[in-house]
Amino acid sequence: MQISIKSEGRFASALRDKGFRATYGRVALLGALAGAGRPLAVETLAERLTGKLDLTNTYRALEALTSAGLVRRVDVGHRHIHYQLAALSHHQHAFVCACGLSRAS
Repeated sequence: MQISIKSEGRFASALRDKGFRATYGRVALLGALAGAGRPLAVETLAERLTGKLDLTNTYRALEALTSAGLVRRVDVGHRHIHYQLAALSHHQHAFVCACGLSRAS
C-alpha cells in the first residue's frame, strides 16, 4: 500500500517554507499538534501518529521542527517536555496549579 502525501495545505506549505519536505508523517504531526488544543507529550503524539511516525521518528521530527520554529517546547511541570504548534497558532500560556495539574489557556 502506498501512503499518499498531502502536498497542499497550510502544514505542507509551512514545512516547505522552512526547507522541509512535506512528508505524510510531518504533515500528520503538525495536524495532531494543531488539533490537540494543548501541549502534548511525545508519547501521546506517537500514539496519535501510529502508522505515520514511530516514537523515534516523532522525537527526530519534533527536534527538527522545533529548531525551525514550527513547534515549541513547553514545560508544564510533568518532568518531561510537551510540544505545541508554534508558527501557525495563536500564543498560548501553559500553567501548573499547586495540585500539579496543567492547563493551557
